[in-house]
Amino acid sequence: MYLSRVDRLFGVICGLHQIWIVLTSVVSGYTAFEPRFIGSLKNVTVIQGKDASFTCMVDNLGGHRIAWIKVDTKAILAIHDHVITNNARLSVTMNDKVTWTLHIRGALRSDRGYYMCQINTEPMAKQMAFLEVVIPPDITSEETSGDLMVPEGGTAKLICRAKGQPKPVITWRKEDGNHIIIKEGQGGKRKVFPQIQVPNQLIAAASGLDILLECVAEASPKAINYWMRESAEMIIANDKFNMSEEPISQYGVRMHLLIRNLTVRDFSGYKCISQNSMGNAEGTIHIHEINLSSPEKGPLSNAQGERSSLPADPQYSESGEDALVQQREHSTRVPYIVPPPFQQPADVINRANDLATLCVFFSSFIFLLLVLLTSTLSSPQL
Repeated sequence: MYLSRVDRLFGVICGLHQIWIVLTSVVSGYTAFEPRFIGSLKNVTVIQGKDASFTCMVDNLGGHRIAWIKVDTKAILAIHDHVITNNARLSVTMNDKVTWTLHIRGALRSDRGYYMCQINTEPMAKQMAFLEVVIPPDITSEETSGDLMVPEGGTAKLICRAKGQPKPVITWRKEDGNHIIIKEGQGGKRKVFPQIQVPNQLIAAASGLDILLECVAEASPKAINYWMRESAEMIIANDKFNMSEEPISQYGVRMHLLIRNLTVRDFSGYKCISQNSMGNAEGTIHIHEINLSSPEKGPLSNAQGERSSLPADPQYSESGEDALVQQREHSTRVPYIVPPPFQQPADVINRANDLATLCVFFSSFIFLLLVLLTSTLSSPQL
């Protein structure tokens, strides 16, 4: 009797437990099986003409549906696995109702924009991503300048046009890679990377003379110009060195370095340097020592193989002042000295004359001696 009551009580408890499980399942089922996105929709960038795709992953989709929408036009592209829009380049694929992919074949610039993956829940669930379609830059040949021929000192106008998306940035450079002047719009400022030109990189001179070194610098914004020895020693204006600049254009100056009374230490390399906020440039000049009085040394020549136009003087004797004047007049050449023709010293000539006189005297004496001897031998005996 007692056991039957226990069995019936145990049965009631089990029944109540089963009812509790069913009720909790029904109440929580509405939220436990709602669709949800797995991960996020990724932005895509493709080159025009290439294929693009968006992948949307959904869990617990159940009886709900997936839609693809172009956000800027609000056009419905596809619902579930059916394409709605009349565009043969669009297609959709599905894998196990989890992975949904929108394919765009041969993307065009007009396909650029935001795309939405949407689930028809209440409220609506959605994800968005951006499609960027780029066009590689290309030079428009028909609108770009070709080869030009202009006289020295003339003006050449070069035009370069390019197309692409995003808009291309056009830069100019020389074939050798050197920087060039860029004018930024009408009335804009010019920025010039420092440039140095050295008219004469090798100069020959003699000790004790003055010499003038020259460089041409061009830069904008305005540059700081200075001179250094090749050993990196800064040159400062003093009684030995004199530095000056001569403007030659809006952005260019001619740099001069005057070195007075050349000594052995001065025959070395010198650097002219131009520096501004864009960078720096330098040129090098070497001074070579020559001997003005040496007759064995032949004429020198400059870097171009040209002979100097300095006059040849048989009795060459030139002061340091005159040498500096000639050097300045021929600053774009390597100066050299034409040695005077070789001349016999006066004492050598006098000795030769004395020797000739002596020879004549002895010849006459021997001749007279022979005559007397012959006369003596041919006379009759007494």
